[in-house]
Amino acid sequence: MGKLDWINQSVYWDIALWSDKYKRPILVTEYGADSLPGLNQEPSVDFSEQYQNDLIIRTHHAFDALRSEHRLAGEMIWNFADFMTGMTTTRAVGNHKGVFTRTRQAKMAAYTLRNRYLTLFNQTDLEIWK
Repeated sequence: MGKLDWINQSVYWDIALWSDKYKRPILVTEYGADSLPGLNQEPSVDFSEQYQNDLIIRTHHAFDALRSEHRLAGEMIWNFADFMTGMTTTRAVGNHKGVFTRTRQAKMAAYTLRNRYLTLFNQTDLEIWK
């Protein structure tokens, strides 16, 4: 499954190369990982809430570097909340990529995203909207 140690560099270089190729900042519309609600494991393992949170934090490190170089236009997590899908070998009882459960209970990553978006908002120059 996912190698957390590779996330930062992999995300950075993928987006940097796209930005260089198209000579534009990139808008990332989907990033994240599955986590089964209540599955907690230290150190983090695939599908644990810690793994989802660790992956998101590492992705944010890459995003911060890209944003400072004007290669990133914005970011949006995939997905807000878990949702039901057809049963397949790749999805056990639905899609669990949300930062909230299907009943809207926060997973660990929801708090990381809250802090992230508050920080980004506070760094935003709101004078352009006046």
